Amino acid sequence: MKFHRFQLTTFHGLVYCDYCSKLLWGLARQGVQCAECGYHCHESCQDMALQCRPPRRVSPDMLSVTDSEAESIGKQPMLSPRGSLDIKPSSTLSSTTHLHNSSATANSGNSSSNEYLPKRHPSNNLDAALFAHQQQHKDDKPTPKAYRKALKQSIAHHDPANLPTTPHQMAKTFSRLVARSRAFFHLAQYFHNIYTWQDPIKSCTWIVVWTLLCLWPALITLLPPICIMLMFFRAGIHEKPANLVLLPRFDESSPEYYVNLERMQAYMVFLIRLYDNMSYHLQHASLNAPVYRLLFVASCGSTVLLYLVGRYLMLAFGLLVLLNQTRLGFVIETGMQLAMEVTQTVLDLLQPLFAKRSPPHAVQVSLYENQRWWTGTGYTAQLLRNERTPWSNITGTEPLPSKDDMPPPSQYDWAEDTWQLDMSGPWVDDRLGLVTMVECDDKGWVYTDHKWTNPRNRPEPLENGKDVSRPLTRRRRWYRNAIPKQASSVKKSA
Repeated sequence: MKFHRFQLTTFHGLVYCDYCSKLLWGLARQGVQCAECGYHCHESCQDMALQCRPPRRVSPDMLSVTDSEAESIGKQPMLSPRGSLDIKPSSTLSSTTHLHNSSATANSGNSSSNEYLPKRHPSNNLDAALFAHQQQHKDDKPTPKAYRKALKQSIAHHDPANLPTTPHQMAKTFSRLVARSRAFFHLAQYFHNIYTWQDPIKSCTWIVVWTLLCLWPALITLLPPICIMLMFFRAGIHEKPANLVLLPRFDESSPEYYVNLERMQAYMVFLIRLYDNMSYHLQHASLNAPVYRLLFVASCGSTVLLYLVGRYLMLAFGLLVLLNQTRLGFVIETGMQLAMEVTQTVLDLLQPLFAKRSPPHAVQVSLYENQRWWTGTGYTAQLLRNERTPWSNITGTEPLPSKDDMPPPSQYDWAEDTWQLDMSGPWVDDRLGLVTMVECDDKGWVYTDHKWTNPRNRPEPLENGKDVSRPLTRRRRWYRNAIPKQASSVKKSA
């Protein structure tokens, strides 16, 4: 087993622990990072992060710009061998999908499962026609050919404006958007050149303009005549229609169209990355009552702050953006990093003076055994490649060795000779500070679905009319007490 080589590291931006998935707090030196595999975690979590291997991290950089999220995370979606038992029809499916599902169900000969299909009322003319066709031929055994024929007849007798959007229509609409997007890209390129100081005179001019607008907001009323004057000097006087100069359109045979298409793809990738980053950070938060109270207090404080010094904050933010690509911006960034390092050092020196010194105490180490159900073999330790390993922590994010090979935490020794099986719950993890309420069977197993959620204490399918699927995964908790090495040496000498 290869151990990590951790080093104290300063992270930029919001970074989360690969062991406990909590935020790494601090101005500088927020946590440790392995020099071999890049694994990063809290200093308190490094004792439990044992095996040096690339972490099972779900970050926006793992998502492809063309694949769906389920396909691009690890490039292997988490699907169970009994996936048909886990798919439940959604009430938001369209009526065409409803008819297709009904056809497939009838062809399979399982007519009793029709009661589980969604009951959806028609919302437009095409839905009404398909719904009527389904009700009229519900006793027949429809074939794909009959389904396609009914769909064509319904489309032919109804207004095309009410038809559902098709990929062909979406492609045509996207092409029209690309043909009309030159003005937007020209404006975006103009501000990008100012940000990167391609023309220092224009960038300096915008710094002056931004400063004047922040200090005297009433000057914003002069922007319309200034824009007209700029348009006059930029476009000049032409006898041809203004749309050919200001808002031109290009067809798919022109070189300008492909330039717009390339720029459109670049901006779409940027929006995808922005959305994925927001989703990645929001997965570590929950919309519970304390979070809402914190957000409300923070919003009130920001409102008061903007009311008092809002113009100066906007001035500082704008100047930081405009000066970011200059030498002055580099000096400011270096000074801020140095200030954060000094502040963190002072806090580290003052923390022992105010912190209460408590003697080291015994801890309880938890180890979780994971298994998956396979047809013909039952529950085994063979799991999917993109999910948790046979032995892990409570979250499943940290792979651990088996209980026979599990070493004690650093600076600790085992207080007992064997591992104990938790037969009753709740599951308590002292290292992570987590408490999970569970109900175990007579062997300590807790059964869950293919996503390791919805725990239950029985392996048989439930017969309540809502869940008739077999639990595809199960896990149980082993625990063992560890005491500090000084206490263990005293105990052995006694």
